Amino acid sequence: MLLLGERITVRDMQESDADFMLALLNSPGFIDNIGDRNIRTKQQVIDKIHQVYTLEYPVYGLFTVVNNQTNEPLGTVSYLKRDHLSHDDIGFAFLPQHFGQGYAFETSKLLLDHVINQGKTCVVAVVNPTNVASIKLLEKLGFIYAGKTTMPGETSLISKYSFNISD
Repeated sequence: MLLLGERITVRDMQESDADFMLALLNSPGFIDNIGDRNIRTKQQVIDKIHQVYTLEYPVYGLFTVVNNQTNEPLGTVSYLKRDHLSHDDIGFAFLPQHFGQGYAFETSKLLLDHVINQGKTCVVAVVNPTNVASIKLLEKLGFIYAGKTTMPGETSLISKYSFNISD
Protein backbone atom coordinates (compact mmCIF):
# COMPACT_ATOMS: atom_id res chain seq x y z
CA MET A 1 0.00 0.00 0.00
CA LEU A 2 1.08 3.55 -0.64
CA LEU A 3 -0.65 6.57 0.90
CA LEU A 4 0.48 10.09 0.10
CA GLY A 5 -0.02 12.95 2.51
CA GLU A 6 1.00 16.59 2.42
CA ARG A 7 4.24 16.02 4.29
CA ILE A 8 4.48 12.25 4.54
CA THR A 9 4.27 9.02 2.58
CA VAL A 10 3.03 5.81 4.17
CA ARG A 11 4.54 2.75 2.51
CA ASP A 12 4.99 -0.94 3.23
CA MET A 13 7.73 -1.66 5.74
CA GLN A 14 10.84 -3.11 4.13
CA GLU A 15 14.00 -4.83 5.30
CA SER A 16 15.86 -1.62 4.45
CA ASP A 17 13.96 -0.01 7.37
CA ALA A 18 15.79 -2.25 9.86
CA ASP A 19 18.21 0.39 11.24
CA PHE A 20 15.39 2.89 11.70
CA MET A 21 13.18 0.25 13.34
CA LEU A 22 15.98 -0.80 15.68
CA ALA A 23 16.24 2.82 16.88
CA LEU A 24 12.45 3.12 17.22
CA LEU A 25 11.95 -0.17 19.07
CA ASN A 26 14.65 0.79 21.59
CA SER A 27 13.62 4.41 22.08
CA PRO A 28 12.49 5.29 25.63
CA GLY A 29 8.99 6.32 24.48
CA PHE A 30 8.43 3.02 22.66
CA ILE A 31 9.66 0.96 25.61
CA ASP A 32 7.64 2.97 28.15
CA ASN A 33 4.39 3.22 26.19
CA ILE A 34 4.31 0.15 23.98
CA GLY A 35 6.76 -2.24 25.58
CA ASP A 36 10.26 -3.60 25.34
CA ARG A 37 10.31 -6.10 22.50
CA ASN A 38 13.85 -7.27 23.42
CA ILE A 39 15.03 -6.65 19.87
CA ARG A 40 18.64 -5.50 19.93
CA THR A 41 20.09 -6.34 16.50
CA LYS A 42 19.32 -5.47 12.91
CA GLN A 43 18.77 -9.16 12.11
CA GLN A 44 16.22 -9.45 14.92
CA VAL A 45 14.34 -6.51 13.38
CA ILE A 46 14.35 -8.16 9.96
CA ASP A 47 13.12 -11.42 11.48
CA LYS A 48 10.35 -9.56 13.34
CA ILE A 49 9.22 -7.78 10.16
CA HIS A 50 8.87 -11.17 8.45
CA GLN A 51 7.19 -12.73 11.50
CA VAL A 52 4.58 -10.01 11.77
CA TYR A 53 3.83 -10.18 8.07
CA THR A 54 3.62 -13.95 7.87
CA LEU A 55 2.79 -15.48 11.24
CA GLU A 56 1.77 -13.22 14.08
CA TYR A 57 -1.42 -11.57 12.81
CA PRO A 58 -3.56 -11.52 9.73
CA VAL A 59 -1.91 -8.27 8.71
CA TYR A 60 -3.44 -5.62 6.58
CA GLY A 61 -0.33 -3.54 6.95
CA LEU A 62 2.76 -2.64 8.89
CA PHE A 63 3.93 0.61 7.34
CA THR A 64 6.82 3.03 7.50
CA VAL A 65 6.07 6.75 7.58
CA VAL A 66 8.57 8.73 5.50
CA ASN A 67 9.16 12.49 5.24
CA ASN A 68 8.34 13.57 1.67
CA GLN A 69 11.16 16.12 1.50
CA THR A 70 14.01 14.17 3.08
CA ASN A 71 12.87 10.56 2.52
CA GLU A 72 13.77 10.03 6.21
CA PRO A 73 11.74 7.42 8.15
CA LEU A 74 9.84 9.18 10.93
CA GLY A 75 7.76 6.43 12.46
CA THR A 76 5.40 3.56 11.84
CA VAL A 77 1.70 2.98 11.55
CA SER A 78 -0.06 -0.36 11.58
CA TYR A 79 -3.44 -1.70 10.59
CA LEU A 80 -3.94 -5.20 11.98
CA LYS A 81 -6.61 -7.73 12.85
CA ARG A 82 -5.67 -9.14 16.22
CA ASP A 83 -7.56 -12.23 17.38
CA HIS A 84 -8.24 -10.81 20.86
CA LEU A 85 -9.82 -7.57 19.60
CA SER A 86 -13.33 -7.37 18.15
CA HIS A 87 -12.36 -5.02 15.32
CA ASP A 88 -9.33 -4.08 13.24
CA ASP A 89 -6.72 -2.10 15.16
CA ILE A 90 -4.61 0.89 14.18
CA GLY A 91 -1.41 1.85 15.96
CA PHE A 92 1.42 4.31 15.57
CA ALA A 93 4.90 5.00 16.92
CA PHE A 94 7.39 7.74 16.06
CA LEU A 95 10.99 8.51 16.87
CA PRO A 96 11.21 11.04 19.71
CA GLN A 97 12.75 13.75 17.54
CA HIS A 98 9.50 13.81 15.54
CA PHE A 99 7.11 14.18 18.50
CA GLY A 100 4.87 17.24 18.62
CA GLN A 101 5.14 18.06 14.91
CA GLY A 102 1.78 16.70 13.77
CA TYR A 103 3.20 13.69 11.92
CA ALA A 104 1.31 11.14 14.02
CA PHE A 105 -1.98 12.96 13.43
CA GLU A 106 -1.40 13.36 9.69
CA THR A 107 -0.40 9.71 9.36
CA SER A 108 -3.25 8.32 11.47
CA LYS A 109 -5.82 10.49 9.68
CA LEU A 110 -4.53 9.35 6.29
CA LEU A 111 -4.77 5.68 7.33
CA LEU A 112 -8.17 6.16 8.97
CA ASP A 113 -9.54 7.84 5.82
CA HIS A 114 -8.21 4.92 3.76
CA VAL A 115 -9.87 2.40 6.09
CA ILE A 116 -13.19 4.26 5.91
CA ASN A 117 -12.97 4.30 2.12
CA GLN A 118 -12.51 0.51 2.24
CA GLY A 119 -15.91 0.21 3.92
CA LYS A 120 -14.93 -0.48 7.53
CA THR A 121 -17.53 0.61 10.09
CA CYS A 122 -15.46 0.33 13.27
CA VAL A 123 -11.77 0.49 14.12
CA VAL A 124 -10.11 0.26 17.54
CA ALA A 125 -6.85 1.40 19.05
CA VAL A 126 -5.20 0.31 22.28
CA VAL A 127 -3.02 2.59 24.36
CA ASN A 128 -1.16 2.65 27.64
CA PRO A 129 -3.44 4.68 29.96
CA THR A 130 -0.48 6.87 31.00
CA ASN A 131 0.30 7.83 27.39
CA VAL A 132 -1.54 11.15 27.46
CA ALA A 133 -0.20 12.36 24.10
CA SER A 134 -1.49 9.29 22.24
CA ILE A 135 -4.84 9.44 24.03
CA LYS A 136 -5.24 13.10 23.02
CA LEU A 137 -4.36 12.18 19.43
CA LEU A 138 -6.93 9.38 19.35
CA GLU A 139 -9.59 11.69 20.74
CA LYS A 140 -8.69 14.37 18.18
CA LEU A 141 -9.18 11.74 15.46
CA GLY A 142 -12.67 10.97 16.83
CA PHE A 143 -11.96 7.82 18.86
CA ILE A 144 -13.89 7.38 22.10
CA TYR A 145 -12.90 5.50 25.23
CA ALA A 146 -14.29 1.94 25.11
CA GLY A 147 -12.94 0.35 28.29
CA LYS A 148 -9.95 -1.66 29.41
CA THR A 149 -8.38 -4.75 27.89
CA THR A 150 -5.15 -6.77 28.05
CA MET A 151 -2.83 -7.90 25.31
CA PRO A 152 -2.09 -11.64 24.98
CA GLY A 153 0.57 -12.73 27.43
CA GLU A 154 0.35 -9.45 29.35
CA THR A 155 -1.24 -8.71 32.70
CA SER A 156 -1.32 -4.91 32.59
CA LEU A 157 -4.60 -3.29 31.67
CA ILE A 158 -4.54 -0.97 28.68
CA SER A 159 -7.19 1.41 27.43
CA LYS A 160 -9.20 0.61 24.33
CA TYR A 161 -10.58 3.34 22.08
CA SER A 162 -13.14 2.86 19.34
CA PHE A 163 -13.85 4.81 16.16
CA ASN A 164 -17.29 4.15 14.74
CA ILE A 165 -18.06 5.38 11.27
CA SER A 166 -21.54 6.85 11.22
CA ASP A 167 -23.55 6.92 8.02
